[in-house]
Amino acid sequence: MQLSMVLEGILFQLLLPRSDGAGRVAAVEVLVGTPAVRNLIRSGEMAQMATFIQMGAKFGMQSLDQSLASLVNRGLVKQEEARAYVRDANQFQQALAARPAPGNS
Repeated sequence: MQLSMVLEGILFQLLLPRSDGAGRVAAVEVLVGTPAVRNLIRSGEMAQMATFIQMGAKFGMQSLDQSLASLVNRGLVKQEEARAYVRDANQFQQALAARPAPGNS
């Protein structure tokens, strides 16, 4: 049986130090096994997967960079700490700009 036929989803978790020093908080990348994602896997077009994750919010998907930006915007993680794990600096900057931090509207 092929992975593309049975895939429901994939989660990637990265634990980062909290900005207040009180433990760690998870940054999570979520890939949902939609028909389009399954087709990408079947056809071997893995290079396009990042785009599907980034654009798949309506299916519950979230890229690591989007998650990191959300944590920074919510004040849970320092921006310098998050930048060490960013995969696409442009996407991270766009996500930061799209969701201003509380009190910075």
